[in-house]
Amino acid sequence: MKRVLFLVLVATALVACNDKKSKTETDASAPIEKESVEQTEEVITEILPIEKKETFQLIIPAYYAEEFEANVIKSIHTNWLELRENKGKFIVQKAKYNLSEPTLNECTGDMEIGIFSPEETEPLFFFSPKNKNIKEGKIVSLSTKVIPFWTENTVEFKFNEDVYQFTATGKLKETYKYTDDESSEEKTFKNYENYKLYLQVNGKAKQMIFEQEGFSDTFVKLLFVGDLDGDGKLDFILDTPADYEQDVIRVFLSNGAKGYLYEAAMGQDDFSC
Repeated sequence: MKRVLFLVLVATALVACNDKKSKTETDASAPIEKESVEQTEEVITEILPIEKKETFQLIIPAYYAEEFEANVIKSIHTNWLELRENKGKFIVQKAKYNLSEPTLNECTGDMEIGIFSPEETEPLFFFSPKNKNIKEGKIVSLSTKVIPFWTENTVEFKFNEDVYQFTATGKLKETYKYTDDESSEEKTFKNYENYKLYLQVNGKAKQMIFEQEGFSDTFVKLLFVGDLDGDGKLDFILDTPADYEQDVIRVFLSNGAKGYLYEAAMGQDDFSC
């Protein structure tokens, strides 16, 4: 009788143990993690749109086709300013420039007018003084030696207790190694299509800053990061050419933006043959 009773107790214990294990497994698959994922997705999908409003004109030092772009050159005058870099430091000062006589580009057959500085080095660009927030003098800036804006990278800057994080999306088409005239060190190039660059400040909503369908042997390059408009927040200048025979400089300012930044000016130089 005792043996039978013992077997009944063991069986009961095993059933209870299985029930407990079953409940534990059920609890582990409860929708707690799913709810957490849904909350994360809800934050990530909060994307602020690109903002653009031209607040000043911008001219890159270069030659421009007389027939099509001389009107751009003619707009510059003695009140214009220039943004110049010297050993990693930036300054806004009165523009110093010379206009060339019309010159034949033997490659394209176009007559061109050049605008260049009389100094040994060229400024980043010349620009009109229409944006009153950009004043003459030394500009607070950070180092531009950062990792590329690739889709697998997060590029971060800290300024006045704010954290700025750049991320990107896009389809990687190719990757290859190369060297150039700047140094013999091997570099990596990545080519994307449907590329989008985002900025997030202090972990809040992301804002799309720039998008491009594709690149031809070129990529986004950071030219300046600092407080250009004097509001205590970071501004950025990017070179965003679609082709390696182009320069497309875009100035992104924070003062007056609905989100974090707006594109305040854009200048381009196409030196393709």
